[in-house]
Amino acid sequence: MGGPFACYIKHMKWKEVVTDYFSFTRRERIGLLTLVCLIIVVFALPRIVARMQPQRIVAADTAWISAMRRMQIKEDNQKTDGGRNRGNDDFATDDSRGRPDGPQRVELTYFDPNTTELEQWQRLGINVKTAQTIRKYVEKGGKFRKPEDLKRIYSLPPTEYERIRPYVKIESGAEAFEQRKTSQYADGFTRSFPSPVDINVGDTAAFIALPGIGGKLAGRIVSFREKLGGFHSIDQLKEIYGLADSVFKKIAPLLLLNQYAVRQLNINTVTLEELKAHPYCKASLGNPIIAYRDAHGPFSTLEDLKKVMVITDEVFLKLKPYLRL
Repeated sequence: MGGPFACYIKHMKWKEVVTDYFSFTRRERIGLLTLVCLIIVVFALPRIVARMQPQRIVAADTAWISAMRRMQIKEDNQKTDGGRNRGNDDFATDDSRGRPDGPQRVELTYFDPNTTELEQWQRLGINVKTAQTIRKYVEKGGKFRKPEDLKRIYSLPPTEYERIRPYVKIESGAEAFEQRKTSQYADGFTRSFPSPVDINVGDTAAFIALPGIGGKLAGRIVSFREKLGGFHSIDQLKEIYGLADSVFKKIAPLLLLNQYAVRQLNINTVTLEELKAHPYCKASLGNPIIAYRDAHGPFSTLEDLKKVMVITDEVFLKLKPYLRL
């Protein structure tokens, strides 16, 4: 047989095969669907469980890093403070060792024990109690006229005195004048010379008596002193307009200084006019200082002045002797 009939017979056979193998009863279909669902659950369950569990963050062990940093800082501090005299630790008080800010770096610079503040004594490596003793001695009227007078401070060990002795520079007092006079006239000849002048109390006549100082220069010195509120250093005379360096060197041995005559301005109550009248301030500094005080309130310390942008370290050191709280 051939033709269309044969094709129909062939088609019927395939249909029977498909029906026999791919026809399912209702129970078989339910079982097959259940099996498919189980397979899906088995594959998906681990991922679902992993997402439901909180992520555990494993912190890196950085303890050894912190330890290494502490060791490095300690070594750097030991190198930096290598010049500090070990003996200073032997007699340092508990106050100096136990300060919250820790030991300060020693800065050996020239200083006058009559004017050195507590903070500077500590920077020199002197412990707090000894520095306070020295300041109380000066505040009660005591005066160091020569470096050896520091030996009278009972709490200052001899080793510390020998360490700071080369940096003592006393710029005032009769002994200072005698030392300058001796160096000026130590050539074997007897000479007459003017009487010494205290630059904080001398009048124009006293300055005119000095070599190289005329009426105009004497008037400028007195005028500058009044505007400043007094001199705190003999070197300030170098700022006088018209005073040549050669003249200053000539008169320096004849100058004395009473630094306790310096007039100070209260930085929390001073007016803009008072600041503008001061030679070291003028309007360029007075205006920012008053503006900062108005915006932030009274200054807690003189060091707070450095927060004013125009106050550099150099300007601050120049102004500091003339300011107080």
